[in-house]
Amino acid sequence: LADGPAAQAGLRAGDRSEMVEGRQLPVGGDVIVSIDGSPVRGIDDVITYLVTRTRPEQTITLEVLRDGGRAEVEVTLGVRPGSL
Repeated sequence: LADGPAAQAGLRAGDRSEMVEGRQLPVGGDVIVSIDGSPVRGIDDVITYLVTRTRPEQTITLEVLRDGGRAEVEVTLGVRPGSL
């Protein structure tokens, strides 16, 4: 979402879509490759890290692939949906 938590944190969403193995997928946005130096191989790694190693109001550093290079994005975490 353009005004969702990821966008507010400075992450860029895909700006177009392409057909990949018969599925229409968003492309062109940031790809998270590490959180606080821990490698990310997929969404399960992101979820596991956030659930087991972080808390609301903590600032983490994401390393992302962006525009053909790497960038670091600092993100201050909010309260997880459903954890109120």
